[in-house]
Amino acid sequence: MRWLWLAFACGPMSVSAGQWRYHDEADRMTGKTAYYAQIESDNSLNLAFPYAGKNHGTLTVRRHPKYGVDVLVRIERGQILCRSTYDPCSIAVKFGDGQPRAYEGLPSADGGSVTVFLGPHARFIAAAQKSRKILVQLPLYQAGEQVLEFTSPVELVWKPGK
Repeated sequence: MRWLWLAFACGPMSVSAGQWRYHDEADRMTGKTAYYAQIESDNSLNLAFPYAGKNHGTLTVRRHPKYGVDVLVRIERGQILCRSTYDPCSIAVKFGDGQPRAYEGLPSADGGSVTVFLGPHARFIAAAQKSRKILVQLPLYQAGEQVLEFTSPVELVWKPGK
């Protein structure tokens, strides 16, 4: 399925807590456009040295001409324990007042430990379009499972196209 972007903001973007931000950028190799919706967590993770200090998460919905549609969570520093592309980890996500639901977590292709991709993306996006509050529980190295909270005055705006 192809996705179209319904954005009201384009160009360079800074993500801030409490609000979905939308932007697009041209892929320099193909000239095609990648579209993003991002929100920063309201809270910060509680991690020990060497990852101590403010450590927010960013939730991103992306449509990229090369990679397709993805949902990913990124932290500023630390290690998300989701390392195998062959054996996805389980990430609990709660939308609004609903029950937590399990999503498959996959690591990024670059082998980094600060990003996890969530699937199935279509189910996540459909739920995010109906919720102003999203909780994501991440398994973290030597820090247990911690919850990032994302709230916005409006739901995600991301519509399928023709």
